[in-house]
Formats: sequence, structure tokens, C-alpha cells
Amino acid sequence: MKKTIVIIMVFFGLSGAFAAERLVPSQYPTIQFAVDNAQNGDTVTVADGVYTGEGNRNIEVINKSIKIRSANGPENCIIDCQGLGNGFFLYSIAGVDEGEVTIEGFTITNGYKSDGGAIRLAYSRSTITNCIITQNSSRFGGGGIFCEESKATIINCVISGNTGGQREGGGIYSEGSELTINNSQITDNNTTDNGGGIYCTERSKLNIISSTMEGNKSLEDGGAVYLYESACTLTNCTITGNQAVNGGAVYSDGRELNAVNCTFSANSATANGGAICGGFPCRLTGCTVAANQAGLEGGGLFGGSIMAANCIFWGNVDQDGINEYSQIDSSYPDVRYSCIQDEHPDDPDIPFNGLGWNWPWPWSECSDNHHNIDDDPMFVRNPDDGGDGWGVGDNDDYGDLHLSRSSPCINTGSPSFPDVPNQVDMDGQPRIMGLRIDMGSDEYEKIIAVTRPAAGEAWAAGSIREIQWVGYGADALDILLSSDGGGGWQTIESSVADTSTYTWQLPSSADSNQCLVNVVPSVPDANVISIESGLFSIVSFRNRPHLPQGWQRPQKKFGPELLNCVKWQFETEGPVTASVAIARNSKVYIPCEDGKLYALNAGDGTLRWSYDVNTPLAGTAAVGPDGTVYVGDEKGKLYAIDKKGKLLWTHTTEGPIYSSPVISSEGHVYICSLDGKLH
Repeated sequence: MKKTIVIIMVFFGLSGAFAAERLVPSQYPTIQFAVDNAQNGDTVTVADGVYTGEGNRNIEVINKSIKIRSANGPENCIIDCQGLGNGFFLYSIAGVDEGEVTIEGFTITNGYKSDGGAIRLAYSRSTITNCIITQNSSRFGGGGIFCEESKATIINCVISGNTGGQREGGGIYSEGSELTINNSQITDNNTTDNGGGIYCTERSKLNIISSTMEGNKSLEDGGAVYLYESACTLTNCTITGNQAVNGGAVYSDGRELNAVNCTFSANSATANGGAICGGFPCRLTGCTVAANQAGLEGGGLFGGSIMAANCIFWGNVDQDGINEYSQIDSSYPDVRYSCIQDEHPDDPDIPFNGLGWNWPWPWSECSDNHHNIDDDPMFVRNPDDGGDGWGVGDNDDYGDLHLSRSSPCINTGSPSFPDVPNQVDMDGQPRIMGLRIDMGSDEYEKIIAVTRPAAGEAWAAGSIREIQWVGYGADALDILLSSDGGGGWQTIESSVADTSTYTWQLPSSADSNQCLVNVVPSVPDANVISIESGLFSIVSFRNRPHLPQGWQRPQKKFGPELLNCVKWQFETEGPVTASVAIARNSKVYIPCEDGKLYALNAGDGTLRWSYDVNTPLAGTAAVGPDGTVYVGDEKGKLYAIDKKGKLLWTHTTEGPIYSSPVISSEGHVYICSLDGKLH
């Protein structure tokens, strides 16, 4: 019998049909060599390591659709350009609709180029994901990334510490490009020109979603973002601590700026617009603009047509102080259903302007009543620049801009605002969770969050401490302790009033570095979220040897008690094993194992102040000639505290400090630690 063999041949398209993975360095010695040999649809996978030299910088990808990825993420795969070029140059002769390049999972650092210190995109379409782009610089534009006539998507990236040159854009420069940034951090970038974080020009389109822009600086305008003839939409972003001449956060010159559910705080401008500045149509919905500063006008917003709804404008300061025009200084303002700080909030005889015009939002009624309020929004914790301006010193506190449960901004936004499923607040929660939308970027929810003890603190066993929490909506509470990292819980106190603080006498026998405190409703409520403290330690007092019998004194015949000559006594909250220190200003300093340094008046023993380091103090304090007090704790940290009880600085060693610091005549401080080092 004859056998028939049938051969079936199937032809696939060449593009992507035989996609290959090309491995660096096991198959190809350099990234460029692998890219040159890659075909459309291939993946170049780069093993862990630090890549330098020719072929591993200035990597050109021209007219290809490929993916270039690290094997194990940006922490393990570093392209170090060594100041001799950038990381990647992506270019498409056919234009942005021809192919797409993906760059995934690299750290790109020490790049330097005329344009695009780390990555340059020209007429290309690309996705940059899970990358760290840091410490790069450019001679002209885009210290981190330069985009020219391109479509780029940046996802889950950190763009930090980059420097732009004479052509703007410390972090990113965009020229005629469509740029989408999602879930990324753009921080601490700077430029001598415009756009410390991002610069957009030539009708670029910028869309930033769920991202953070913090600490970016421009010596001209636009600390975080500068827009020239370009449109920008910000959604669920946090823009904090940026600095510029005009527009501490955003400067726009041209097309529309939209901000939805965003937080602008602690930004500063030496001239106008602490948060936002520009002669543009600016529209804000569900935003919080708080504690921004301007040297001249518009501590919050400064510009032409400004439209806002369901927003909070509070604590913004300019040269005129704090009033409604310090919050919003606009030629054509239209603000509705918003909380705006007034210069005279407590004086009913002085009318509140309200900053209202009749610009109709699609979902709002158009009338002369704009439903604005000037009541304190009652943030959980107000931002505080320490009294010296944002970015000066190391004392900035950005606060907590969640609404506390008594806030007048809860359920007071527009009743006509639609419950859009995809819209979320600053925490990613639904935009409407109550009767109607709240003012500002936070949608109020019932939460109890323990703020003290904080993670890493060490509390002395037997001492008296304050447990603190932020209550977002509960009545009677139970306070719980776990000493095994949450495995088991015991009740410290039950049915406590929600006063946000509880004085706790720690058990004298406790000794664990796996402690947690939680505060929960006494009556279980599924709608209340309880957030426990960070992991902290309870440190028992060290055992003291008992005095041998032969060394004990016989019954006193004389002494201060019998002679009635005790001048004063002061009781601490724990054992004192260190000697006291006495300063020239007649203060007595007592380091105590309850974690506090006490400053007393030598004359009568009254307390001047105490400073709580949250860790037992066993060594004697030292006092410098200027009155600064130095003391070390059992966690290995040395503290410098001024004569008024304010912390100046700390230094961390790698072992407990039981010795006393010594101050030289030159003002140097010497301390020994159980890490075996003299610091």
C-alpha cells in the first residue's frame, strides 16, 4: 500500500511572525549591537548590571518597532552614560505613525546631550515604562527627556534630579508633541530657564494623570510645568513644593489648562501666581489650592479667565496678606460652590465678595448666587513652612489636606455635579460618597488613622505617652495594642471618647520591637477604615544592680530631709541614669529613660521645656557655649536642641549612644557610639 505524505506550508507575515528575544550580553555584547540586529516585533532583553561605554550609550533605534527591556527592573539594570552622551535616541523617518518603540525597566543616569540628557524622541511613537531617569542634564532642552514632533506615553516612571540648559525643561521638553504621563513622579528637576519639571511649546498636548510633581525649580517661570501655546490637562495629580518666578507650580501662556481633582500646595513664586499664573483660560474642578505663596500678586491663582467649581482656595499668601484676592487674582473670575478664604471670615458686617461671575458650567445653574463659602475647610493638618518660606531650611511640613469630619466642605459641592464612575478623589476613592460632591480634592470618608506612635519610634516601658490619631468619623473608640506585629491584640482602653489623643501608661514589663497600636470603633462599623500605627518598639528599662548589703548606709542621723533643706524636687516619668548638666543660663538638663530631655530652672526646679525623642536617653547631655544642648539616645541618634527646646539637627550612628558628647572650643561635637566609632 502506498503512503501519501502531505506537506502543508503556512506562510505568515514577516512582521512579528518570528519575533525573537535577543539577550544582552549573553548573545550580544552591547545593547546597540542587539538593537541593530533586531527585527520588527523583537524584544531586546538586558541582564542585570551597570552598562557603560560605546554601544551602551547613545543607543539609536531608527525605523523599528521593538521592545527594549531589562530582565529585572530599573534597580538592577543601569545605563550609566558617564557624561558622554545620552541613553537612547528614537527616530522614525516615516513619522510617528510608523512603528512603536517601548523602553522598559532601566535606570538611565549621568547622561549629557544638547537635547535630551537621557532620552531623545524625534518624529517617533514610543512608550517609556517603569524607568528611573535621574541625574541627567542637557545643554539646551530636556535634562531628562526631549520630545520633538512625537507621541510618547510615560508610565510608572521616576524623573528626578535632572537639569535643563538654555532651552528649558529640567525634566522633560516637548515641542509639537503629544505627551501622556501616568502614575509617575517628576521631582527635584531644575532649569535656569522656564519649566523646572516640564516645558511644552509649539502646540504640544500634555496629559498628566495620577502623578506627583514635587520640588521642581525654575529660575524663570513654571516651577513644575511651563506651557507656551500648548494645552494641558491635569487629573488626580499632586503638585507640591515647586518654585519659580511666576507660576510656582504651573505657568501658561496660550491655550487652555484643565485641572481635575488635583492638589496644589506649598508652591511658591517670587512674583505672581504661587500655584498657577498665566493669561489663559484656566478651569479647575474639584481641586484644593492651599498654602501657596507669591511675592507680588495671587498667592493661589493669578491670571485672566479663571473658572473653578467644587474647589478649596485656602491659606494662599501674597504681598497683600490673605484675602479672597490673595487666593484668586483674576480679571475674569467665575468661581462656584467653592471655599475661598476671606480677609474677614469672622466679621459678619464685612461682606464676602464671592468672586462670582455668570459663566455657565454644563452641570450648574447660572445665577447670581454662586454658593461660595469662606469657612475654614478644617484640613486634618494645615501646611506649615516653618515661618521662613517654602523650600528654606529643612522645616517644611506639607500638612494633611484631607477633610476632618466637621469640615463645612463636606456635601456642599454642586448638587448638579454628576456621579461619574471614573472620577476619583486624591486617594483614588469615588468622587461622590455622600449626599453630593465635597469641595476640594478629598472626598470625605470615615477613617481613623493612628499618627502616634510613629514607625520606628522606641517608647520606654513604664513611661507615660500620648497615643494620637486622626478621627474622620467615629464615636466611642477602643484602643488596641499588638506586641507581635499584628498577630494578636489586647485592649489598652475601651469606649474612649474621640478626642484624638489618649494618655497611656505603658506596661513596665513590655519589651518588643514588633509593636502596633490601633484605634477602632467600640461598636463595629464596616464603613469605618482603621489604619494602625507604624511598627514601633517598647524598650524595657535596663536592670540596675542592687546595692550590696555592706554598702548600704545605716539609718540617717543627718541629711536634707532631717535638716529640712531640700530646695526643690522634680519628678520625671522614668528612671534617670545620666548625670544632670548645668548651663550658664541657670538651666538644669536631665536626660531620662522616658525618652525626654527636661530643661528646668535651676532656682526653683520648674519646667522650662521638654523635648521628646521617643527613645530612652541614658547618657549625660552636654551644653555648648551658645546654649545648644547635645544628647544621644539608645537608637543611636545624636540630637542638637537649642536653648528654647527646638530641634536644630540630628546625626545618626549605627549603635546606641550611652556616652556624653564633648564640645571643642572650635564648636565641633564629638560622640562615641556602640558602633565602635568616634563621630
